[in-house]
Amino acid sequence: MPPPKQSYLVLVDNFTDDGVLRRRQEARRVHLDREATQHELGELVSAGETLDSHESGGILGSALVVNATSPEEVMEMLKFDPYWDFRVWNLDTAKILPYKGASF
Repeated sequence: MPPPKQSYLVLVDNFTDDGVLRRRQEARRVHLDREATQHELGELVSAGETLDSHESGGILGSALVVNATSPEEVMEMLKFDPYWDFRVWNLDTAKILPYKGASF
């Protein structure tokens, strides 16, 4: 029997070179299509951009809540994302934290 899925909060920074926002825009549609599929499968709970501020809206990276069996599985999920393929996400700085969402 496979281990149960648990929730993880993922914070992943963008690379900081001058071309990263162009690459992010190029990969965005296929990235969002993949995330929609992951959401339908119950693997992705929530996702969005991390910003330098709400006023300027500068994109620093991404925040995700995912369901997986281990942090290693989360990292494998990230490695199959177009943002990794397009060198948007810097996985060397990714933080994968155990997460327990609140019930309201």
